[in-house]
Amino acid sequence: MKLLLYENERYRRCAVIDKNNKMQFFQEEFKDELNEKGNIYVGKIVKLSKSLNAAFVDYGGNRYGFLSIYSIHFEYFNISNDQKQLLINKIQDSNLKNAYKDLNIEKIMSINTTLIVQVTRETSGDKGSMLSTFISLKGRFLTYIPNSCVSKIFLPQELLYLIKSGSIFHHTPCNNIDYITHDLLSLINIWDQIIDNFNNKLSNLLYINENFILKPINSFNIQETIIEETSLEYFNTYMHILPNVSLGVYIFRSCEYMIDNLQSNTIQLDSGGYIIITHTPACTTIDVNLGNIINISYNDAVLLVNKEMILRNISGIIIVDFIDMDHNNNKIIENIIHSELKNDTCKVTHTNISQFGIMEICRQYENKNIFNIKYEECLSCNSGYIEKIKFQGEKFIRECKYLISDNIPLELFVSN
Repeated sequence: MKLLLYENERYRRCAVIDKNNKMQFFQEEFKDELNEKGNIYVGKIVKLSKSLNAAFVDYGGNRYGFLSIYSIHFEYFNISNDQKQLLINKIQDSNLKNAYKDLNIEKIMSINTTLIVQVTRETSGDKGSMLSTFISLKGRFLTYIPNSCVSKIFLPQELLYLIKSGSIFHHTPCNNIDYITHDLLSLINIWDQIIDNFNNKLSNLLYINENFILKPINSFNIQETIIEETSLEYFNTYMHILPNVSLGVYIFRSCEYMIDNLQSNTIQLDSGGYIIITHTPACTTIDVNLGNIINISYNDAVLLVNKEMILRNISGIIIVDFIDMDHNNNKIIENIIHSELKNDTCKVTHTNISQFGIMEICRQYENKNIFNIKYEECLSCNSGYIEKIKFQGEKFIRECKYLISDNIPLELFVSN
C-alpha cells in the first residue's frame, strides 16, 4: 500500500491507496481545527462531584473536561505514603478499579489542584472531553505509559536500562533493534520535554498528538510513501518512521474523484445496487438497496458498508438496513460483517439482523467524521448543511493548480 502526504502552512491531507488504486483511508484537516484527542494539557480542577465520583477540569478547552476517579493517578491523591503503598498493593493484587472502588473523590482531591491530563475522547455535542492522568505516548512501534500504576515492560533485554518506570507495549511487530531503540528514545525524550514544560509553566498545551501520520502507518501495511515535493519541509521530523519515501507532483490528482465521492450520500456497488448513508444527530443510517440483484452482491454490499465506515470515520450508533435482502442469508451476512470488523482499529460491536432486516453497529468514537469536519449548518435555511468556505477555497486553489499544470488558460469571474 502507498501513503500519500500533502501539507501547507494552513492545511494537510493524507490517503492510503491499495495495489488496485482504491482508496482505503483518507483524512484532511485545517491546522486551526486540529483534533484534541491524544493531546496533553495542564489542567486545573474546578469542581468535584460526589455523585459522579469525578472532577471537572479546566484545561483550556471550550468546555470543562470530565475526569473520572478511575482516570486519576494515585500520586495526585491527598493521602499519606502508607495509604499510597496500600493502594499499590491492591492494584497489583487485583486491578485499579477494585482498588479505587471505595474512594471518595471529595476526600482525596482538592479544588485548584494542577495536573497533567490527556484527552481520551474529544468534545462531542454538549458533552465535554474525557480526560485521564494516565499518559499514553504512541510511537511507530511502541506505546509508552510513563506513569503507569503497574510497571509492565515488553522490550529486548539490552534496552531495559533505558526505562526507569512506567510500562512499554508493542503495538506493531518489529524485529529491528535499531528501529525499536530509536522509537523508545523518541518517546522518552517527549515525556521529559512534557515534564520540563509543565514545571516551567511555558504553555497550557504540553504535547500535540501526531496521530495524523501515525494512524495510517499503524493501521495499514505501508510499503511506500509519496510526499508532495512542496511539502517536504513539514515531514522532515517523521522521515525515520516513513517507509521508502519518494517525492511527487500533484500526487492526489488521480484520487480526487474518490475523495469527492466521500461527500456523496449514495455509493454505487460495482456489481449493481447502491447504499445510502444518512447522518442524524442521534445516529447514522446506512440503507442497503440491491433491488433485483442476485445474492452474489451481498458480499460486495457488506464489504462496502465496512469500507465506508472506516473511510468516513463514522462512529457511534450505526443502523444498517438490510431489509431488501433475503432473510435466509442473514447468518451469512452476519458472519461476513463479524469477520470484517475484526480488522477495524476502532472497537466495534454489532447485533444480529432483526426480523425487520435491521442490524445495529456501535463503533468507538475516535475523531470527528468527514461530515462533521467539512460541513456546517446552512445559516440561510437552518435545515441543511453546506461545505465550509475554507474547504471550498482550498479545493478551488487545487483545481486551479491542476489546470495550470495542463497549460489550460484560466478565466475567472468574481461577483458579490
